[in-house]
Amino acid sequence: MLESEIEMQQQGKSHKRLQRGFTLLELVIVMFIISVLSAIVVSMGSAASDWQKARESRTKLEETADAWRKWADFNTPAYLASWGSTATVTIAAADAKTTLVASGVASDARAQQLVTDGYNRAVRIVAGPVQTLAMERGLSAKFRDFYVVSAGENGAFDFVLSASGAVTATGDDVFVLVTGFDSSAKWTRDVLAKADKLEAALRSYYQGRYLSDPARDAFVTYFYHQGGNATTDPATNNVISLASSATTGALYSLNPNDMTSGTWATLLGLADADIRGLDGSFPFSLQLDGGPRVPSTSTPPFTAWIHANVPATQGAGTTLRYTASVQSPI
Repeated sequence: MLESEIEMQQQGKSHKRLQRGFTLLELVIVMFIISVLSAIVVSMGSAASDWQKARESRTKLEETADAWRKWADFNTPAYLASWGSTATVTIAAADAKTTLVASGVASDARAQQLVTDGYNRAVRIVAGPVQTLAMERGLSAKFRDFYVVSAGENGAFDFVLSASGAVTATGDDVFVLVTGFDSSAKWTRDVLAKADKLEAALRSYYQGRYLSDPARDAFVTYFYHQGGNATTDPATNNVISLASSATTGALYSLNPNDMTSGTWATLLGLADADIRGLDGSFPFSLQLDGGPRVPSTSTPPFTAWIHANVPATQGAGTTLRYTASVQSPI
């Protein structure tokens, strides 16, 4: 047979096979391959979706943590006092939302976003036990750490915080830590800075009164003018004036209208903001050494004691935590 004829027969057989199509086995194999590839694509899409939700949860928890830090900055004394020594405190999403809105940290709509995670489920705020860290001038700041917790993909809260502050998270929970120390330290240092300013103002006030008195009598306490001492301490205008009946060693809360001769803060050259705490309260009290004295029986040097109520350091029933003294320059 000629070579050309053989080639034509082979081409004819190939053409017939093409016309006959795929066999059943070939179709099964093709279907299997397609199903495997489809499963891989679906799995990859699901994994990508889960990853996206986990990432979104982490981002939202960080935003919630920032909001909670702002809340703690202005509410540290309040929550320490109201929660007392309770080991741990869990705040549900609804309560967390109310707290953020009431404190002005977030609007209602924004607060709702802050209390849900990437899976659109409610988060929890878990406050740890009260801790204490030493600070300057012998003070110790009390605070609580906070954890913003998402239940993760499985929707079950596995996060556990023990009474000692140990964290156990065995599942897929995601959480972000918010340390309360920074907020507590902020309150403490604010009061200390203002106490320093008050101390300097008292020194300057005493020195000014002493130098303006021609007698410059070392046996006169120039920290204040006491009623009934007009003979030995004639200056009654623009001075801190106390009644002659003032109690020995009494504490005088330093609010703007406490003294009988005008606003004492103004007399000391202080602005209203210089004597207020972060919450707008007046944390200082002034105690005059030995109480108001009759100059003829007084013994210098005279002392003014500044007592400061440092809110973030106080415990139950305790108010005064820091004391500084200013002595007359004798």
